[in-house]
Amino acid sequence: MKVMTTTLSLNSNNFELRSHNGKNGKDMHPIAEPPKESRDQWGGQIEFLLACLGNAVGLGNCWRFPYLCYKNGGGAFLIPYIICSFVIGLPLFLIELSLGQYSSMGPAHLYANLSPLFKGLGLTSIISSMIVAVYYNMIIAWTLFYFVGSLVGQDWQHCGQHFNSLNCTTINDKMNFTNYSISSTEEYFNNYVLAKSDGLEIMNSMNWRLVGALFASWVIVVAALIKGIQSSGKVVYFTATFPYVILVILFIRGITLDGAIDGLRYYVTPEWSRVKDPTVWRDAAVQVFYSFGIGGGGMITYASYNKFTDPVFVIKTKVRHSLLVGIGDFLTSIFCGSVVFAMIGYMAHALNKPIDDIVQSGTVIPEGLSQMPLSIVWSMMFFAMLFLLGIDSQFAMVETVITYIFDLLRNSKYKLNKPAVVTIAGFIWFLCGLPLCTNAGVYILNLMDTYAAGIPCLIVGLFEIFIVAYIYGISNFFQDLKLMTGWMPSDIMRSHIIVMITTCSPIAIAIILYKDIFGLLYNEEVITYGKYVYPSWAQWIGWSLALISVAAIPLGAISHLTPFVQLFVVRKQDLFVGETKIIRGNRSFKSGIY
Repeated sequence: MKVMTTTLSLNSNNFELRSHNGKNGKDMHPIAEPPKESRDQWGGQIEFLLACLGNAVGLGNCWRFPYLCYKNGGGAFLIPYIICSFVIGLPLFLIELSLGQYSSMGPAHLYANLSPLFKGLGLTSIISSMIVAVYYNMIIAWTLFYFVGSLVGQDWQHCGQHFNSLNCTTINDKMNFTNYSISSTEEYFNNYVLAKSDGLEIMNSMNWRLVGALFASWVIVVAALIKGIQSSGKVVYFTATFPYVILVILFIRGITLDGAIDGLRYYVTPEWSRVKDPTVWRDAAVQVFYSFGIGGGGMITYASYNKFTDPVFVIKTKVRHSLLVGIGDFLTSIFCGSVVFAMIGYMAHALNKPIDDIVQSGTVIPEGLSQMPLSIVWSMMFFAMLFLLGIDSQFAMVETVITYIFDLLRNSKYKLNKPAVVTIAGFIWFLCGLPLCTNAGVYILNLMDTYAAGIPCLIVGLFEIFIVAYIYGISNFFQDLKLMTGWMPSDIMRSHIIVMITTCSPIAIAIILYKDIFGLLYNEEVITYGKYVYPSWAQWIGWSLALISVAAIPLGAISHLTPFVQLFVVRKQDLFVGETKIIRGNRSFKSGIY
């Protein structure tokens, strides 16, 4: 009996479909044609490592992670975070880097060939990255705003300015604190930086200062990516390493402050009763997606620019990037938390207030920095660090979208000019970000962050694991690793990876998705920003943002199944039996037709 197999050969980055009849179900070996136009590659493994580290380590490590530690029982949060890192983070990290490097494709083309039925999965990652890039660069613009503010007088440490209220109080007026007092740093952020209105319904003015900061942020992103990884690969030498220099300096300075030890003790002391709380585990798992940069297509895109035989895992003396970057990201989160809580301890000591009250204020860092000797220097260093941490993650999201455009149109009759494409895309993103510069911008940003990032990334992660485990096949995945690196995991490690990918990871993600989706749908979790509660119509707008990207998955499946439904009577076998190959040099990328 002859079984028809399908071969996808790479020809100038186009895929030519050819059929081969094999005997006894074994396919013929096709002849691969090398691409006429070579794909960009990293200048070296250091560039790739730093780019991945920069994508993984972002603003979430220094802002979101310390807050979650406070919210979920201090040191007790570290336990579920470590477990989720190994159960969800590292397996998905390994999958994305391995598939990207093996195929030399961006996420859209990768999944279209790996599992045609789920070809919309890659597009979901790209659409999600497009949406997140809009508001993420707004946050980066805030850090740039504060950096400039550090140079011109640190206005957040003074009252009596045009944006201050009668209840404004500085840290030096701690004897005059009342229940109605509002810190000068909080008023600076809400009344000057954001010019915030009372709700999403009130959007009637544009903050032109923020427009300028947003434009400057996009200019920096475009300038760094204008030549692709040839330019961004050189930029990451600075943007991925300099934040660590600043973190070390701030940590050394922070632990010498009065009260810093109390803050660190609060940070590491576990509240064991919280470990049993499902919400803590949910927050830990979602933080893993934010921290590792998985589910958004950035890691697949970066790995696709690797050489085929570059290492992707750690074993013996070889530096393999999955474990190295994953552990580096985890340790960075812990270290950032130490810096932040040392500052919080100092503020609690200075104000003679409990640490709980200090954390809840939300603007403690600028206020703490302003009280240090040479405060201008410390403020500049801190906000420069936040800017660099954010810009690396932004590079990955923008590069993911740009890579998709070039992979899609590489062989069209139009000759693509990368600087022009990057510039036009950056300008479009800038225009899309203008609503975030209005007086209701922060409410829009919070809505986008709630719906457009977390849920799509969790869904992408779940489908990635499902495809590799149950469609592509674990055995094929391990063979790919061996083909690229010459290394096959030991029986113990292979068993661990199989259990994680086939059982633990999908169950954990499914539970989190259930909690998120049904909690939001049935208003078990009301979306708020401070004391403001979002109206129901705003939540439906948020769901629309999530569905814009997620809808690509069922739509892609329908478009793939339609021809088979039409031909089902004549060619039933084509729907259920078949093999897809992605040819790269003399190497094939095999998967089921699904």
